[in-house]
Amino acid sequence: MSVADAGIDTAKVSSYVAHDRSIRAMLEGQPTRNAGGGAVLVLGDDGSKDWPVAGARTLFYPRFSLLAVEGHPSGARGALAAPDDVPGWCEDLRTAFADRGVTVDDRLGAARLDAAVTIRTEPRDGAAILSGVAAIVPPRVKLETFRDRDAIETVYYVTEKGRKLARCYDSGHHYGTAERLSTIRFEDQRTYDRPSRRFDVRTVTTANVREAFRDRWGALAKATEGVSVSSVPVTVDRLGVMYETGAVTWAQAERAVGATLLLRSGCRPHDKTLQRRRRELRELGVVLLEGELEPVDVHLGEVLERVCDEAVW
Repeated sequence: MSVADAGIDTAKVSSYVAHDRSIRAMLEGQPTRNAGGGAVLVLGDDGSKDWPVAGARTLFYPRFSLLAVEGHPSGARGALAAPDDVPGWCEDLRTAFADRGVTVDDRLGAARLDAAVTIRTEPRDGAAILSGVAAIVPPRVKLETFRDRDAIETVYYVTEKGRKLARCYDSGHHYGTAERLSTIRFEDQRTYDRPSRRFDVRTVTTANVREAFRDRWGALAKATEGVSVSSVPVTVDRLGVMYETGAVTWAQAERAVGATLLLRSGCRPHDKTLQRRRRELRELGVVLLEGELEPVDVHLGEVLERVCDEAVW
């Protein structure tokens, strides 16, 4: 495994424009489309969604007189930008609006920042990492998982109200840039939905973005210390060693090995039974990587520590 890159994937900035008539003039002169949530998407003269700069969407919320721009500071979908480049990206946005007769206040507020670290790994290890992340549920957080061809592709951590906190996903497959499960990306998705929580984008730096990322994923690294994601052969061997060393009783090992082999055969018990068996394995520090016969053993806590500590922002 190697850490490939780190930076900002998606950013959203906003500004209140209640006293700026140029915004209304812009909307009268540009085609728009309903974007949901009380917003309209401002389109280019040719109907393009990227306006006024490539890789960015302009949204206007008439009820709140709020102008927002969401996009990729790198200029390309899926590519990462240095956090230190975000203020410059905002200046480019402000200039692009000014060229179209729209004056945006000097103070743009950060409404969303997605900080990410990408790793490159063997596909079978990538599958193990996603399975491990999907098996660990932090307190007061829910999981949303999405699969593709029976393999986990994306794992979201969301609040009980549905606000996204973090994401781990197969970015190479998602963007069509790498072999399936060979490029895994970890994202700290921070949304500043209250005006009082938004801060001036000119204060965005690599240092504070990196620290926020480490806070979120570092806490998960501590929670996964000692947890291994392993394929069936490795899981069975580990359970045998645990019995020999007295870490589990014969009954515990027998039940866990039986569940492991039955899951490998394709059997699926009642959902509650399946959840209970997976929980029992998790309590033993094991997450089963289903569908893989080759030996795979990934220590999840060590992976997350490397993601937090080795990334060059």
